[in-house]
Amino acid sequence: GANCTTGGKKVESGIDDNGDSTLAAGEVDATNYVCNGATGATGATGAAGTNGTNGTNGTNCWDLDADGVNDANEDINGDGSYNTADCQGAADIPRVSEVIDNWHNTCQETNFTTGAGDMTRMVRVPRFIRDGVIYGGFWVDKYEASRTDATSSAAGSTDRPVSQRNVVPWTTINQSSAQSNASARTITGVGSCMLIGMREWTALYILGREAKENGFKGATATTGWATRGNANNGADIVGAMCTDDPTLGGTNRCLTGTGRKSWGHLLDPTSTSNVNNSGSGAGEGALGMTADATSDDGGGTGADTFDGDCQVYDLVGNVGEWVNWGVTRVTTNMVTAGYPGEGSTVPFATSLRYFSYANLAGLSYGPGQGDFDGLGLPGTGTTSNVTDTNSGANDGLYTLAAANGTYGTIRGGDYSLGVTSPVKHRSPLYLDLSQATTTTNANRGFRVICDFPDGQ
Repeated sequence: GANCTTGGKKVESGIDDNGDSTLAAGEVDATNYVCNGATGATGATGAAGTNGTNGTNGTNCWDLDADGVNDANEDINGDGSYNTADCQGAADIPRVSEVIDNWHNTCQETNFTTGAGDMTRMVRVPRFIRDGVIYGGFWVDKYEASRTDATSSAAGSTDRPVSQRNVVPWTTINQSSAQSNASARTITGVGSCMLIGMREWTALYILGREAKENGFKGATATTGWATRGNANNGADIVGAMCTDDPTLGGTNRCLTGTGRKSWGHLLDPTSTSNVNNSGSGAGEGALGMTADATSDDGGGTGADTFDGDCQVYDLVGNVGEWVNWGVTRVTTNMVTAGYPGEGSTVPFATSLRYFSYANLAGLSYGPGQGDFDGLGLPGTGTTSNVTDTNSGANDGLYTLAAANGTYGTIRGGDYSLGVTSPVKHRSPLYLDLSQATTTTNANRGFRVICDFPDGQ
């Protein structure tokens, strides 16, 4: 063929630069082997190599022993399926039913000394899982917050909240003040303290309700424990009374922790007023109505019977409690920045509806709104009261604001709402998202929680 530059011919292993058809010594020199013309075209890509060996499959999150088999104990939520709803993270987190069955062995209650030298009584709420959501892992005030110098006749004046029985509760406080005062509490050996949140509030409600809904601890269709509290100016829905708060001048608000045993909302492992029908936990009270007859007025008959019973009192009524959550309404109600679900529209936007435990069971709010799971929000509701599976009174009213603004969260209802039909609040579910964060009145109080330290 033609030589690159001179039209000569390629002969054997050289370039015939001068085109005389003969390779001279200089024409076989290595420097002359390559023509200086245009670069040749890129060669075709070689064939792909053989695929590598597939890696070992990962372990399903619900497969606690990693054996690839769906074992009965791995159906965490008991729905007959094995999926992400059963995933619980650490294998040592028990199901809610296990916590209830072992409450008499595992519950703890103690008087902590705060960094300021104050005494505050708290109940330990262990971690548990229900419907794929992990709850617990905190200490909670046994009683509604009061000022450290509160007495049975005066509210006191300090700015440090504690949990103590038979005193005037701390009211006339707005949400931000409740948040800051709660967060200021320090306890050596315990994690950070704060205003109780939505998931913590819901955890307390679940522990107090799950047994009643599922026949644990002697609960039946005829002895199901209707939730109790000061919902009617010093009395609950069956007329059980408390010690009046004298600062209001009459039968209205109660002194902290002076109602009835049934006004506690976990499971009492030391009750002597109830018969143990459950077959587990010697001396543990069944969920019967006799708890309405046991009181703790801070003196005389029944004195001190509540301290040490591992219950949390007055989650229903007395004072509505600020919770660490809120919404901002601009046409629609959106979760305020900084709270779980921030920026998302609240999942059920119909105000003045009643909802019950059944509305929370297995509730999931769908893609992008998983932060709502476990917050005790309704997914639906009705215009009239709702009863539970044991025919007990167990619903709460859900209220949203109609005007634009920023609103805090009140749970549990208060003494002024009354029990006229339809009853406005008969369980800790009561949820009011219509109160401005700056609201202060005699109906508003709060409660403090403190996290477990790492490793607990």
